[in-house]
Amino acid sequence: MFCFGIVNIGSVTMFSAGFSWELLAAYASGLPFDLFHAASTVIFLSFLANPMIEKIERIQIKYGLLESAEG
Repeated sequence: MFCFGIVNIGSVTMFSAGFSWELLAAYASGLPFDLFHAASTVIFLSFLANPMIEKIERIQIKYGLLESAEG
């Protein structure tokens, strides 16, 4: 999400000659969506991160992935 923000800031500076109220209004209208997206990502990761990491570690052990990096 941080990278999306950087890309948006970069696109504003590339394609606009100066400050524009219309551009500011467009970004402000997307702010509720961005905040909802950020909050839902935090909530889902808090519940699903550990089970997914456990599954990935089990697959790594089962198929012998990344053994040369560990040994």
